[in-house]
Amino acid sequence: MTDDWSRFVDAASTKSDEQLEVEADMPDHLGGNATMRGAARSEIKKRDRAAAKSLADKQLQITTQQTQIAKIAAWAAWGSALAGLLAFALGSIQVLDARRTTSLAMRPSVTFFTGEEPDETTAGIKLMNDGPGIAVIKRLAFYVDKKPVKDWNEALDYGHIDDNGIFYYEFEKDDTLSSNANHWILYRSTKLKKGLDKFLDFIDQNLAIEVEFCSLDGQCRIRCSTPGRCQ
Repeated sequence: MTDDWSRFVDAASTKSDEQLEVEADMPDHLGGNATMRGAARSEIKKRDRAAAKSLADKQLQITTQQTQIAKIAAWAAWGSALAGLLAFALGSIQVLDARRTTSLAMRPSVTFFTGEEPDETTAGIKLMNDGPGIAVIKRLAFYVDKKPVKDWNEALDYGHIDDNGIFYYEFEKDDTLSSNANHWILYRSTKLKKGLDKFLDFIDQNLAIEVEFCSLDGQCRIRCSTPGRCQ
């Protein structure tokens, strides 16, 4: 297991952000596995932290430069106009960098888990926020065999799934999901064996959920629980 993890972590470090986003959500039946998804998500978080640190270092560097410029302006009055101009330019850069840093710090990353959680004796679909920022949930859309359906009830009816013992959670528009939080959106107990295998096959092979989510500063994204099925 350790060798597999190391191999996937090494591979993830060489891939583009787009490739990592796909692998972070790739289900088993499309070639993914828990180790691949974990390595991809770990690399995404690592890059986010590195980017935020880089921007923070730039901000600190600019602040130091502004302090030096202020001292020079005090020592040489004749250069005050030039120093003011430079301070304005550097201040503008600092504001832009601060905005970028804030944007990174506020960026959520909503993903899905589909399957069984033995520790929770629960099976279903879970919505997770792996990013550092709060996710504002704008909408959920439902697909069965790539066809849009109205809601959970219609999806279960389409799949001929007995809804006895099945529960679902409906997000209202602009509900939030905190950083590192998760929420079952369709689930049932694994202790009840009747219909369990059919339910698991349905959520793995037929059902797909599309979520539109935004950061608190209004940057929005759309993600499908199974890439290629939400269309």
